[in-house]
Amino acid sequence: MQDIKLSNGFNIRLYFQGMFYNLFLPGGIGGDAYKALAIQQKTQQPLKKVIVGLLLDRISGVVALLLLVFVFLFMIDIQVPKGYKIIFGAALLLAIPTWLGFLYLFFRSSLPIFIPSLTISLLVQLVQVLQAWILLAGLQVSNGWLAYALVFLLSSLATLIPVTIGGLGARELVFVFAASYLGISQEIAVTFSLLFFLTNVICSLPGIFVRNSKPK
Repeated sequence: MQDIKLSNGFNIRLYFQGMFYNLFLPGGIGGDAYKALAIQQKTQQPLKKVIVGLLLDRISGVVALLLLVFVFLFMIDIQVPKGYKIIFGAALLLAIPTWLGFLYLFFRSSLPIFIPSLTISLLVQLVQVLQAWILLAGLQVSNGWLAYALVFLLSSLATLIPVTIGGLGARELVFVFAASYLGISQEIAVTFSLLFFLTNVICSLPGIFVRNSKPK
């Protein structure tokens, strides 16, 4: 989508609108569908091209999540066989060359924006980790923060699967299953997850009021 130029104001409004629509449809597809229609109407570009651009952006976010999972995985002490940990880490590290190879084969024109896109995705995920840390601090969690952060990142991956509304339920399920394995409190984990969802709802509310050109 290098040749699709959008103003910062349009992007910001579209971001909040997408967040709002993501609350009501599984896996964030509501927000992405609205974005695709709004961008297509604004730029008059082929809808297929716009959808491909949004899909590549979504995949960049997943790659960034996987990289952060890799970092946190090796920062905490998990009682798993060393070989499995190495294999899992190696698989995560292969995410970048695999993604680069995919872009080279099918979307070569997008290669120049690979690093900027991945960098922005990493920064967005780190902001969410910071949000998680603030919520955990409010819940007076002083020990095992890295374990909570790792499960939080894994639960973010789970919310991408389009089976729940706004990710509600999927994130909590991951926390419940991981709690006993990582030695964290199930009660605090579920409370944290619900607070995180509530925070996202509050942050998404401006999407009701902002306006872009409405897709027809």
